Amino acid sequence: MVWVKYYAMIMIVGISPYRIINKQLHNKQAGSIGQKASEYPPAFGIDWHVDDAEGVHLEGELFGFRVLIVEEGDENWVERVLQLPDAKALI
Repeated sequence: MVWVKYYAMIMIVGISPYRIINKQLHNKQAGSIGQKASEYPPAFGIDWHVDDAEGVHLEGELFGFRVLIVEEGDENWVERVLQLPDAKALI
């Protein structure tokens, strides 16, 4: 699973995700917007959504949440995350 690799890399730089959100939890907590969007981070208090799918970026524009797209193979993605506004709150 690709997310395990990213989770481990995030932990190495000192960012500690406190939970994993699956589709069931997403749909339950995000309500009606969650039924329309595949991702809706504001329902979980998430300021930035980091993803590799351009469609998530489009949903971010449509539903009003911030997205950083990380291309597969981007060796500098951790640095890009740490440069985001509010990233200092992550560490």
